[in-house]
Amino acid sequence: MSGQTGSRTRRLVLAALLAIAVSAHVQRVARHSPSFVQVTEGAYRLTQHWYLLPGLTLPIPVSVGLFRGDKGWVIVDAGTKNNRRQSHANNLVKAVQAAIPAGERVAAIALTHGHHDHVGALVELMAAYPDAPVLLHDQEAPFLFEGKPYMVPGSLDARKYQWFDMDWPLAKERFHIVSGKSGSLDQFASGLSFHLAPGHTPGQIVYLHKPSGVLFGGDILTLIKPKLSWGEAAAAQSDNRVVAAVLGLVTVRSFPFHVLHAPVGDLRLSEKSACELLGSLPFDKVLLAHDFSKAKVWTAESAKAWAAAAPECQQYRTA
Repeated sequence: MSGQTGSRTRRLVLAALLAIAVSAHVQRVARHSPSFVQVTEGAYRLTQHWYLLPGLTLPIPVSVGLFRGDKGWVIVDAGTKNNRRQSHANNLVKAVQAAIPAGERVAAIALTHGHHDHVGALVELMAAYPDAPVLLHDQEAPFLFEGKPYMVPGSLDARKYQWFDMDWPLAKERFHIVSGKSGSLDQFASGLSFHLAPGHTPGQIVYLHKPSGVLFGGDILTLIKPKLSWGEAAAAQSDNRVVAAVLGLVTVRSFPFHVLHAPVGDLRLSEKSACELLGSLPFDKVLLAHDFSKAKVWTAESAKAWAAAAPECQQYRTA
């Protein structure tokens, strides 16, 4: 009995340390006014922290990509919208304008998919850059243009996200609709391509920019699942997933996790997309939309090691 009690106590202590570490880290970084930071030559990211339910939930990191192409700049995703307590859309537009030198153009606004936290500032960005087309996959178009719901009407998910419903009339003529499993987007930036990654949504796509070696992965995976490791050794690993260290005794790292919403979310498809694309595409770094780690970048070494070792990827590995 005493052994069971001791084990239960250790689990509670670990859970408390985990909660304290993650909470302290995200609350601290959420207070900063975000700007774009360089990931590698020609590629940048901005991470805002979104309170799904202000005062009741921890802030969720939401990243937007930006890279410099030979035909102009490409913005990847559009973050979250403004609300009474957060001016995310306005701040994102200001950050884009601050990052792009005067006189240079935006060649495209590239959407991975149409969820609230990826299109929130779309109207503002379209107004700020009226000549920039918006890239979207045709499997995603019904959700943006025809009112098809991502979530079951009346469900808990739908009620949670109703505060972020988009009430825009979208100018469909501004959109450049792509189709198929993959394709070149050289007309917007040389070396840019899209790759269909269904599962999280039917028409989610990821963008590979070969000149910078960066894969903009959207929600193909999230790095928001925390795990604890005793000691400091984990912090020295090269996977760039360290979230925080507690008293030098416990290291919290973020692990890959699939976030899905019924009825369109499909776990099997999401696993297949992540395993195949992360295992096969030629990239140096991955930017995911939701990443609790300090680095906010997943290295190719770590991402491909995950794809090679993850049990869910076994059936998709090539000989």
